[in-house]
Amino acid sequence: MTGQTFANGYALLIGVGADLPVTVKDATALRDVLVDPNRAAYPPAQVTLLTEMAATRQQILAAFDQTITQVNQNPEATVIVYYSGHGGRFQSTNEYFLVPYGYDPSQRAATAIAGLEFTEKIETIKARKLVVLLDCCHAGGVPALKEPGETFVKAPFPPDLLHVLGTGTGRVVVASSREDEFSYTGNPYSAFTDCLLEALQGKAAVHQDGYARILDILIYLFHQVPERASGPQHPYVNKVLDLGDNFPLCY
Repeated sequence: MTGQTFANGYALLIGVGADLPVTVKDATALRDVLVDPNRAAYPPAQVTLLTEMAATRQQILAAFDQTITQVNQNPEATVIVYYSGHGGRFQSTNEYFLVPYGYDPSQRAATAIAGLEFTEKIETIKARKLVVLLDCCHAGGVPALKEPGETFVKAPFPPDLLHVLGTGTGRVVVASSREDEFSYTGNPYSAFTDCLLEALQGKAAVHQDGYARILDILIYLFHQVPERASGPQHPYVNKVLDLGDNFPLCY
């Protein structure tokens, strides 16, 4: 596919960093594959990468708004939203949070992203082909908590997200592991993202038609991640049965 651009491809990629440096490598490597003209061939202007100090709550929400504006002007858009960092819920309230760079437990509302906020941003993306990839790592321990005695437990994805995406086709949410499992890091990438990178570069392709297609990618992740992770880890996918098409995610 050299020389062609996957013109309708858009991506928002977040690698929080801080106590999870592998998340920066993961998100950056994903960006590099997506914008490589001889690989996924996304237009570079349509791929946004936020890492470390650029991955604060405010910058993530602003980047979502920018991506939404771009995507909603293109009815043929294919969209990838990728987040690598801490994600989970507080057992006391069952509230889900993503933990951006600069998270301060004493100012949770101003520095974390609530699951409902994340869900509302995803809901605003009108693309019929949308893949949300949550590599919610657990390797660096849990983030600091506001109140003594609070417990923050890893969770695959915001519960609201599954409800919101319950209608329509071609909208898929993929978590890197089940709720009771770790998402294992590796060298140089996490087990999940390492397999995802390979799948996007064609290792998952069933039909050699030049595209990396969504169902082929999912099957590859299901098969490869448990084999490579250094402990029990099984990617978890919602809504596979609602897919109306094995659509291409990239070249």
